[in-house]
Amino acid sequence: MNKEKMSGYASIDLPWLNYLSDEAKNVKLSNKTLYEVFKESEKLYSDGRVMLDYYGAKFNYKYVREKVEKVASALKSIGVKKGDYVSLCIFIAPEVIYLVYAINKLGAIVNFINPFELDEVVPANVTKVNSQFLFTFDMFAYKFKDIEKDKMPKHIISMSALDSMIPISKLISRFYGLVRYKVPEELNAITWKEFMNKGSSHIDIDYGVKGDDPAIVFPTSGTSGHSKGALVSSKAINNCLEQYSAQNSRIGNYDSCLCAVPMYHAFAITTGLHEAIRHGMKLVMRMPGNNLLVDAFKHDRVNHVAFMPQIWQTFVDQDKKIDMSCVIDPITGSDILTTELEDKINDYLKRNGSDEVILNGFGLTEVCAAACVNTKEHHKSGSVGLPFAKTIISAFDPDTGKEKKYNEIGELCITSPSVMIEYVGLPEKTKEVLQVHDDGRLWFHSGDLGFVDEEGFVYYKSRKSRSFYYQFPGVTRGVNFKIDYSDIEDAFKNHELVERCVAIPRPDKECFNLPVLLVQLKGDYKKLDAEKEKEIIDEFRKEADKKLLKHLRPVDYKIIEEIPLTLFGKIDYQKVDAMYI
Repeated sequence: MNKEKMSGYASIDLPWLNYLSDEAKNVKLSNKTLYEVFKESEKLYSDGRVMLDYYGAKFNYKYVREKVEKVASALKSIGVKKGDYVSLCIFIAPEVIYLVYAINKLGAIVNFINPFELDEVVPANVTKVNSQFLFTFDMFAYKFKDIEKDKMPKHIISMSALDSMIPISKLISRFYGLVRYKVPEELNAITWKEFMNKGSSHIDIDYGVKGDDPAIVFPTSGTSGHSKGALVSSKAINNCLEQYSAQNSRIGNYDSCLCAVPMYHAFAITTGLHEAIRHGMKLVMRMPGNNLLVDAFKHDRVNHVAFMPQIWQTFVDQDKKIDMSCVIDPITGSDILTTELEDKINDYLKRNGSDEVILNGFGLTEVCAAACVNTKEHHKSGSVGLPFAKTIISAFDPDTGKEKKYNEIGELCITSPSVMIEYVGLPEKTKEVLQVHDDGRLWFHSGDLGFVDEEGFVYYKSRKSRSFYYQFPGVTRGVNFKIDYSDIEDAFKNHELVERCVAIPRPDKECFNLPVLLVQLKGDYKKLDAEKEKEIIDEFRKEADKKLLKHLRPVDYKIIEEIPLTLFGKIDYQKVDAMYI
């Protein structure tokens, strides 16, 4: 593109298209269901080769397809119909594959639940959608025993991570704490085996399901520690991956893809599971753990691997010698990849025999986990890559709503065929993030700050929405979720002593981050002595104990003279970050 003819605005110039092939620019987007795509993948596995490896248990496509059909039949027998919410409180297991595609076949909606949320939070994710069908790992079943009788799901199926393992794997898994758990009697749950006995063979019925029908609810960060549910369609997921595949020449019929991200994450289902099946990859399904990459590369020779930057960091720090020449597509996303860590990962890959570089991307649950990505052919250090062909990303002033020019920081907004339908049961929250701009397009407001350069590369700088990743102490590495700063700030902003307050993260080795609260008091800060300051902070701690879940309570309070504001009278988060983070 001639720079002299450029308007200076990414949404008009679309400069990233200059880097894309004709195939990528002209990619045809489908309106297929997830189940239809799964069926079509049969031809990619037609030689009978392994489709799924779960701790030594190897399954081909025929086996997996038979399981999907039998699960669909069993679901129908217990009354699941189009539009019903079927809740899944599962970590990682082959049964997730069977359930996702079977539920989609019937036109019902998969309602994923993050089992690692607090015990008092998890049940609400079932009752808020009036889900009458619940599949849960036995280790998480106790979280549902106190649901009120009239809100308890009619059908509860208890499962185990051991159900699909071969005997030797079951034996070894005991050393890692994978055992069967007793399910509370008050749930009246049946086992996975009993559920499967309700199913017959393949039932060839047209349920009238379309690609743009609601398909999956993915949990994402939410108010007071409760996750919001982002409802997406099959079409949105498929359109995301159709764009991604056309743009990334590294995607293909590889030997294997590591499937080790907790499967309630949009990233795990879309760019992991479903993308791998679309291309006929073998899925190597494993629980996350400190030796995960060592085993995945050494024994399974995986080619396609994706993790958050923090997880890559843990393995780089181990600095173990591993033959990584098998790696084709090392990917990271969902948080900031510093140039320092990027260099470390690339050096780590090179020292262990790989010619690849870490490929950073950007996306959110609300856009099916991906909107732009670096590729081996086109990447810039420090950026999160180029937008997909049918996706537009630009920065907007969070105060005025006006589009920023190239290299100017604003809120990153996305217009894409992969945008969610809504936050389930939260119309006001939906309106906040899905807005029609003056150009007539529907834009998703990401809550993240960044910019787009003249070539179309997107740069992610920080979170306008003020959120951070948290991991519960003692929980398996990689099991984490995003917490909104506003959840913490809302508990204090109306306090009689508080003029304004800002929550910030304090880095922590075990939990990733811990919250700290900065407070500007009403009145004269300079007259505050040490004893009075301690008294006020003690009062804030009591307030936190009353209003906040334990993991949201600040670990420290800092009373400061003034919290900086923008020209529009709002908190200037960039200045706050520069001062304290």
